[in-house]
Amino acid sequence: LDTRYVLRQNFLFYRSGPIRGRIPVGAIKSIKKHKGLFVPVTLKPALDIQGFIITYNQFDDIFVSPQHADTFVQELKKINPTIELL
Repeated sequence: LDTRYVLRQNFLFYRSGPIRGRIPVGAIKSIKKHKGLFVPVTLKPALDIQGFIITYNQFDDIFVSPQHADTFVQELKKINPTIELL
């Protein structure tokens, strides 16, 4: 099992075991740092309890835990500078 997040062609691709998908970076509304055992999100392609809750489209959420968190957020902000950091 592996977990990875890749930014390619203005999409955030995620994979964690059998969970796979992609999110248009332009659709990301906000990124909230989260730490704790209970993550209030249904989709969690992550292996850690510390990470980010990404809100995209109107009501969709996903929890990710990238290894290099600051670089991850910076790269998303380069593609979509309107992302709100909470």
